[in-house]
Amino acid sequence: MSVSPGGKGALVELSAAGVTCLCRPQLSDELRRIYTSGGSVFAELRDQESTQVLFGRQPLVAGIVGGVPVLVKRLFHGGFLALLTRDYFLTSGRLRNHLSCGDFLAAKGVPTPETLFVSWRRRLGLVRGEIGVRYIPKAFDASSHLFLRPDERPADWRERVAAVAAVTARLHVLGVDHGDLNLRNFLFVPSGELHILDLDKAIRRRAPLVAAARRRNLARLERSIRKQGKHAPAQDVEEILHVLRAAYRSAYA
Repeated sequence: MSVSPGGKGALVELSAAGVTCLCRPQLSDELRRIYTSGGSVFAELRDQESTQVLFGRQPLVAGIVGGVPVLVKRLFHGGFLALLTRDYFLTSGRLRNHLSCGDFLAAKGVPTPETLFVSWRRRLGLVRGEIGVRYIPKAFDASSHLFLRPDERPADWRERVAAVAAVTARLHVLGVDHGDLNLRNFLFVPSGELHILDLDKAIRRRAPLVAAARRRNLARLERSIRKQGKHAPAQDVEEILHVLRAAYRSAYA
């Protein structure tokens, strides 16, 4: 076991029963117990009655590990090859990337749920892993309520869309190409902050993103808005996109 320098970003690296894990110190004993038994945090929480199971493209579980509220997901591929490649990867790069990018953004003042651990097991040359972030109760993603009828949408929906645009612009200024911008990866928390999620595909550049990369990111976000709003009136979706574009231009200027 090794420990990184102290402070809020301190990490413990541990190995147990073929699993490599990078975690915050307060979770190390409990994670070692789970992995030494041959299990996974996802499976252990899933089998507890008190655990919440959340469903997106892949299920997530929320529970308590070492006294800390944790949201756990297994890492899966996306795209048209997902049925073939599933949760098998060649390296642990995306897991490590989620951790390092999250710490980088937090240090720059961009809110994101703290990554509490990443872990992976290598078998037959392939890697399977899981990610645990600090669970924030009563949070909701940015797609919530946007595609209701106009009289049912929250009064501050424009402010919510503008907040998404502002966080996106801040990522671009910091040189972060998120890789999977969609409304479900923006989380409003009870304090009112907007957190950015799912950083495993993010790429950090040494300078602000060039115009082509910014356009590609925004096009990805706009496609997701159209897809998530496919059952909403077209004029409502276009109004959301109009607010998004204007707010992004203002935030990036």
